[in-house]
Amino acid sequence: MKSITISIVTCTFNSEKYLKNALKSIESQTYQPIEHIINDAYSTDSTLEIIQEYIERNKNRYSIKFIQSEPKGVGNALNVATKEATGEIIHYLHSDDYYLNQGSLEKIAEIFKNRPDLVWLTGNFLIELTGRRVVIPQTRLLRMNPKTVLSF
Repeated sequence: MKSITISIVTCTFNSEKYLKNALKSIESQTYQPIEHIINDAYSTDSTLEIIQEYIERNKNRYSIKFIQSEPKGVGNALNVATKEATGEIIHYLHSDDYYLNQGSLEKIAEIFKNRPDLVWLTGNFLIELTGRRVVIPQTRLLRMNPKTVLSF
């Protein structure tokens, strides 16, 4: 069976504080094929230098598309970047997020392979800066019928 391509979408704006951790977590992933779309909103800190170093380190490992768009909010930035994605799965990794372990994308791909009817997958916890794992309670959105969720 052909491997599923995962498109990772990351939007940045003056993200120097956390961006390196996000990018390192992508570099450490064992799953291939992936592509990474980065949309920067004309950062004025060292974000662009961090991105350029990342692209240089990984240009022969996987496809990286770097674009810039006007700062019109994260929703617009995600929409602009998502239009560039070519993978069967799109995963949003915000610039202040990171993959918890090297097999995170392997798990995502496996879930989608085993559930061809699946259209959306989300996690239910976050990790604070202190390292403490916080479980997010199931929200109304997550309890809804999938057809209803997709109609928003």
